[in-house]
Amino acid sequence: MKINEPAGFKKQHVVNIISDQRTGVLSSGENNKPHSRYMTFYNEELTLFTPTKLDTEKIDEIEKSPFVSVLVGYEDKGQSDSYVEIAGTSTINSSQKLKK
Repeated sequence: MKINEPAGFKKQHVVNIISDQRTGVLSSGENNKPHSRYMTFYNEELTLFTPTKLDTEKIDEIEKSPFVSVLVGYEDKGQSDSYVEIAGTSTINSSQKLKK
């Protein structure tokens, strides 16, 4: 998933959050209803990757509609916790190079 940069965007702050917090929530949709699940995320700068099996419900949902939302970073320490909420599109990449 690639991130569009809105005004006031602080890239390094976002990269730090998504690099430090590997667990987040991936939300996709099916039949106009949201479906959220915890996932492990890896990143290259502002591109997020998450491993999964190809025969899962989330893959079916993303193939039907690539629009997703990801929430990463909240540590449950209080209201001042940093987090990132990302809305974008997702693609399936099953390359062996990426898996390694």
